[in-house]
Amino acid sequence: MKKKKQQRKRGIAEEIQVSILSKVVIVFVIVAAVVTFMVGNISLSAQKNDLEMQSKAAAYQLEIFFEEYTTVAEQMALNTVYWRRPDREPILQSQSVMQPYSIL
Repeated sequence: MKKKKQQRKRGIAEEIQVSILSKVVIVFVIVAAVVTFMVGNISLSAQKNDLEMQSKAAAYQLEIFFEEYTTVAEQMALNTVYWRRPDREPILQSQSVMQPYSIL
């Protein structure tokens, strides 16, 4: 009789443990899925921000690089307009600076 009571108690205890453990495992799996999703979103957001910053930095560097040439081109355009006015002297067509090499 004692053995049956002990077996019943063990059986009930095992059922309680299994039900509690299954619930804990389910909650753990759900929390792990949510954390994985959140970390993935944070990682993608960080990558996007990093690429945006790199793109802006590259654009700024190109702007600085071409700024000198843009200024020179604007000045040359203004000079051309200045000398092409009818009340000014005509622009002299300059010959090419590069001369062909002479063959010895």
